[in-house]
Amino acid sequence: MSGGQFLSKLIPSILVGAVTAIGKPGTVQSLQPVRFASKKAAGGGNKNPKQAPGNFKGIKIWDGWRANPRDIIVHKQTRLWFHPGLNVRLAGRLNLVALKTGTVSFTVETPDLNWKHRQVEKFYGARSRTAPFFKKYVHVIPDKQHNQFRLVDMV
Repeated sequence: MSGGQFLSKLIPSILVGAVTAIGKPGTVQSLQPVRFASKKAAGGGNKNPKQAPGNFKGIKIWDGWRANPRDIIVHKQTRLWFHPGLNVRLAGRLNLVALKTGTVSFTVETPDLNWKHRQVEKFYGARSRTAPFFKKYVHVIPDKQHNQFRLVDMV
Protein backbone atom coordinates (compact mmCIF):
# COMPACT_ATOMS: atom_id res chain seq x y z
CA MET A 1 0.00 0.00 0.00
CA SER A 2 1.51 3.37 -0.98
CA GLY A 3 1.64 6.36 1.32
CA GLY A 4 -1.09 8.23 -0.60
CA GLN A 5 -3.55 5.37 -0.27
CA PHE A 6 -2.78 4.96 3.41
CA LEU A 7 -3.45 8.65 4.18
CA SER A 8 -6.62 8.75 2.13
CA LYS A 9 -8.08 5.90 4.24
CA LEU A 10 -7.18 7.61 7.51
CA ILE A 11 -8.38 11.12 6.65
CA PRO A 12 -11.90 11.55 5.31
CA SER A 13 -12.13 12.69 1.71
CA ILE A 14 -13.78 15.99 2.68
CA LEU A 15 -10.79 17.00 4.80
CA VAL A 16 -8.34 15.75 2.22
CA GLY A 17 -10.04 17.86 -0.44
CA ALA A 18 -10.06 20.91 1.83
CA VAL A 19 -6.44 20.54 2.79
CA THR A 20 -4.94 19.57 -0.55
CA ALA A 21 -7.15 21.28 -3.09
CA ILE A 22 -4.96 23.71 -4.95
CA GLY A 23 -6.11 25.58 -8.01
CA LYS A 24 -9.68 24.80 -9.07
CA PRO A 25 -12.33 24.81 -6.34
CA GLY A 26 -14.06 21.52 -5.71
CA THR A 27 -11.17 19.31 -6.83
CA VAL A 28 -9.87 16.66 -4.48
CA GLN A 29 -6.25 15.60 -4.54
CA SER A 30 -4.67 12.93 -2.41
CA LEU A 31 -1.98 13.79 0.10
CA GLN A 32 1.51 12.62 -0.74
CA PRO A 33 3.97 11.77 2.03
CA VAL A 34 6.63 14.40 2.62
CA ARG A 35 10.21 13.30 2.99
CA PHE A 36 12.63 15.57 4.82
CA ALA A 37 16.35 15.72 4.01
CA SER A 38 18.31 13.52 6.38
CA LYS A 39 21.73 14.83 5.36
CA LYS A 40 22.98 18.25 4.40
CA ALA A 41 23.76 18.70 0.73
CA ALA A 42 27.43 18.96 -0.19
CA GLY A 43 28.96 22.23 -1.30
CA GLY A 44 26.92 24.57 0.86
CA GLY A 45 28.76 27.80 1.54
CA ASN A 46 29.35 29.23 4.96
CA LYS A 47 27.31 32.41 5.38
CA ASN A 48 29.35 33.58 8.36
CA PRO A 49 33.02 32.68 7.84
CA LYS A 50 35.48 33.10 10.65
CA GLN A 51 37.53 36.27 10.65
CA ALA A 52 41.05 35.91 9.30
CA PRO A 53 43.86 36.33 11.82
CA GLY A 54 45.78 39.60 11.96
CA ASN A 55 49.04 40.23 10.16
CA PHE A 56 50.95 41.35 13.28
CA LYS A 57 52.38 44.42 11.57
CA GLY A 58 54.03 47.37 13.27
CA ILE A 59 56.67 48.17 15.84
CA LYS A 60 58.12 45.13 17.62
CA ILE A 61 60.91 46.77 19.63
CA TRP A 62 60.04 50.17 21.14
CA ASP A 63 62.10 53.23 22.05
CA GLY A 64 64.51 52.47 24.89
CA TRP A 65 64.30 48.68 24.48
CA ARG A 66 67.34 46.55 23.68
CA ALA A 67 67.86 45.01 20.24
CA ASN A 68 70.25 42.29 19.11
CA PRO A 69 71.62 41.82 15.60
CA ARG A 70 68.97 40.57 13.12
CA ASP A 71 66.10 41.57 15.42
CA ILE A 72 63.13 43.02 13.53
CA ILE A 73 62.35 46.45 14.97
CA VAL A 74 59.49 47.40 12.61
CA HIS A 75 57.64 44.56 10.88
CA LYS A 76 55.82 44.66 7.49
CA GLN A 77 55.34 48.34 6.76
CA THR A 78 52.74 48.99 4.06
CA ARG A 79 54.49 52.27 3.26
CA LEU A 80 57.82 53.67 4.32
CA TRP A 81 56.60 55.15 7.63
CA PHE A 82 59.86 54.52 9.48
CA HIS A 83 63.27 55.03 7.86
CA PRO A 84 66.46 53.13 8.73
CA GLY A 85 68.96 55.14 10.75
CA LEU A 86 72.22 54.32 12.52
CA ASN A 87 72.90 50.54 12.68
CA VAL A 88 69.53 49.69 11.08
CA ARG A 89 68.91 48.31 7.60
CA LEU A 90 65.84 48.00 5.38
CA ALA A 91 64.97 44.36 4.65
CA GLY A 92 62.24 42.65 2.61
CA ARG A 93 58.64 43.85 3.04
CA LEU A 94 60.06 47.13 4.39
CA ASN A 95 61.16 45.53 7.66
CA LEU A 96 63.68 47.46 9.74
CA VAL A 97 66.34 45.13 11.15
CA ALA A 98 69.02 45.88 13.77
CA LEU A 99 72.65 45.43 12.71
CA LYS A 100 74.30 45.70 16.15
CA THR A 101 73.41 45.09 19.78
CA GLY A 102 72.20 48.23 21.49
CA THR A 103 69.32 50.46 22.54
CA VAL A 104 66.59 51.41 20.05
CA SER A 105 65.92 55.10 19.53
CA PHE A 106 63.16 56.77 17.47
CA THR A 107 63.77 60.28 16.15
CA VAL A 108 62.11 62.75 13.78
CA GLU A 109 64.55 64.27 11.30
CA THR A 110 64.77 66.00 7.97
CA PRO A 111 65.74 63.23 5.53
CA ASP A 112 68.70 63.40 3.19
CA LEU A 113 67.32 61.07 0.53
CA ASN A 114 68.97 59.55 -2.51
CA TRP A 115 66.34 60.60 -5.06
CA LYS A 116 67.65 58.11 -7.65
CA HIS A 117 66.96 55.10 -5.42
CA ARG A 118 64.07 52.89 -6.54
CA GLN A 119 62.23 52.90 -3.18
CA VAL A 120 62.66 56.67 -2.76
CA GLU A 121 61.22 57.27 -6.23
CA LYS A 122 58.31 54.99 -5.42
CA PHE A 123 57.34 56.69 -2.15
CA TYR A 124 58.46 60.30 -2.68
CA GLY A 125 58.46 60.79 -6.46
CA ALA A 126 55.58 63.29 -6.51
CA ARG A 127 56.87 65.33 -3.54
CA SER A 128 58.57 68.67 -4.04
CA ARG A 129 62.30 68.36 -3.38
CA THR A 130 62.70 71.94 -2.18
CA ALA A 131 60.00 72.02 0.53
CA PRO A 132 61.25 70.75 3.92
CA PHE A 133 59.58 67.71 5.43
CA PHE A 134 60.27 65.43 8.39
CA LYS A 135 60.37 61.67 8.72
CA LYS A 136 60.61 59.16 11.56
CA TYR A 137 63.95 57.37 11.86
CA VAL A 138 64.91 54.29 13.85
CA HIS A 139 68.43 54.06 15.29
CA VAL A 140 70.24 51.42 17.33
CA ILE A 141 72.76 53.04 19.67
CA PRO A 142 75.47 50.42 20.32
CA ASP A 143 76.32 49.47 23.90
CA LYS A 144 80.04 49.59 23.36
CA GLN A 145 81.02 52.96 21.92
CA HIS A 146 84.14 53.29 19.79
CA ASN A 147 87.17 55.02 21.33
CA GLN A 148 88.20 57.04 18.32
CA PHE A 149 87.65 60.49 19.79
CA ARG A 150 90.67 62.76 20.20
CA LEU A 151 91.00 66.15 21.76
CA VAL A 152 91.41 69.05 19.36
CA ASP A 153 94.74 70.00 20.95
CA MET A 154 96.15 66.53 20.23
CA VAL A 155 95.37 66.67 16.52
